[in-house]
Amino acid sequence: MFIAGNAYETDKNFPDLYFQASFIIAPNGNVVLRYRRLNSMYAVTPHDVWSKYLDIYGIEGVFPVADTAMDTPSYVENAKAKPLNAAMMKWFAGKTFVNKEDAADPRVALLKVKSFKGLPSATIIGAQIDPLRSEGEALAQRFNSDGVKVVYRNYEGVTHEFFGMAAVVDQAKAAQSLVASQLKAAFAGAPPAAGKK
Repeated sequence: MFIAGNAYETDKNFPDLYFQASFIIAPNGNVVLRYRRLNSMYAVTPHDVWSKYLDIYGIEGVFPVADTAMDTPSYVENAKAKPLNAAMMKWFAGKTFVNKEDAADPRVALLKVKSFKGLPSATIIGAQIDPLRSEGEALAQRFNSDGVKVVYRNYEGVTHEFFGMAAVVDQAKAAQSLVASQLKAAFAGAPPAAGKK
């Protein structure tokens, strides 16, 4: 069983700041993915101290998205959305990748991975007003076709970053409840719920 989480953390290299960090812990206890959010409505991000951050940690600290083509239907629909839009994603990519080959690497462009067979079950949350929505849908479809149990839910009328707004956004409450129930089921060894859009 894999465990995923999100927390705020301090950094000795930036003593006056804290960052929003996400992580995945493998069944053997090893942290297999750890990254700091590049967009956050409530905390400082690496982009706020980008030059120094890259000098210290290098480019590996940048979180990958499911694909880097940036030409999906949700990129077109949400080209000017807030808080995340197509121009911002292109800016991030321009600061992250040295060249197009780097951007096409399957370690970053996850949809280019040949097979996801053998991965544990997954829950993917999407937002209607998000350029990344189509990538989440495509990743869920790939997981499903490769035999990975997946629950995908897309929430209408909300934007990228909505998930952390449960105090004021009903869909965020629902999404958090879904994720919590899926984690509880995974810990109990139960199969995931049926996926719905």
